[in-house]
Amino acid sequence: MRPEANRMLFSWIVLGSGLLVAPACRTSDPVESRVEDVTLALEPTAKIDSKEIDESSGLAASRAYPGVIWTHNDSGDDARIFAITRDGESVCPGGGNDCTGITVHGAVNRDWEDIALDSEGNLLIGDFGNNDNERERLRIYVVPEPNPAEAVDATATQVLKFHFPDQTAFPPPESEMNFDVEAIFETGGSIYVMTKHRGDTRTKLYRLPRRDTEDLQTVEFLASYPIEGMVTAADISADGRRLAVLTYQDVWLFESDTPGRWLETQAVCRYPIQMGQCEGITFLSDGRLLISNEGRDLYEVSLDLPSPASK
Repeated sequence: MRPEANRMLFSWIVLGSGLLVAPACRTSDPVESRVEDVTLALEPTAKIDSKEIDESSGLAASRAYPGVIWTHNDSGDDARIFAITRDGESVCPGGGNDCTGITVHGAVNRDWEDIALDSEGNLLIGDFGNNDNERERLRIYVVPEPNPAEAVDATATQVLKFHFPDQTAFPPPESEMNFDVEAIFETGGSIYVMTKHRGDTRTKLYRLPRRDTEDLQTVEFLASYPIEGMVTAADISADGRRLAVLTYQDVWLFESDTPGRWLETQAVCRYPIQMGQCEGITFLSDGRLLISNEGRDLYEVSLDLPSPASK
């Protein structure tokens, strides 16, 4: 079945805390089966307490420091990152809760849109916001993950620069404004980005060819998908099998045993959401998803997906 001819059916359970539990969903045919009428508005499970974080635009759950979630502000802020908990509390040097973030030297926040962890213990900060599709060089800062209980400074040890093979005009015609980026993730040593389209309602998945160079690279196109919205963030599960993609209207779940081929199959699930302008998503260590919006609200989504053996 082609992705275009596929919709998802599911039911929701909301616990008193506001935690969203999404029971296992199933694919449905014919195309007429839709889900727009069951979109659910949720109460946040927590709120980011730091007023310094006024426009959270990405989330990444630390593996080295259990319970720590990394986030950052959107464009216009200094080059800094923040450590918080899933309860929205700040993690600061010396155990305090009133800090102004960790300054990232060797970086500029032109338009930071997402953050991820790689398999080598680095944070990947995506300075690739491109609302007007005018940027010819997009950047990813590679920053060794600092200890949030001690550090006030960190340093970008590498700057990865890239552009798209299919963008030839800066900006392109309005119908081809499909080169904004707000999603990054890493698995198996490879870095992937996903586009936020304004010319249509699809998204494209690309892979960065090399990590050992600071020369301008042309990202490798892998797949396109009719996501029916604007992609604002993405994250990959620890085993690299499940890809969560966030748009303003939905959370999508894709699954593949082959890296890079998540979008080549039909989505496992599609979850309509109404949580404000959500721009950050990350898998927590317990398998739940944590989502943030630009109003500093945090939401947890618990997934009950079919195991591979049950398919």
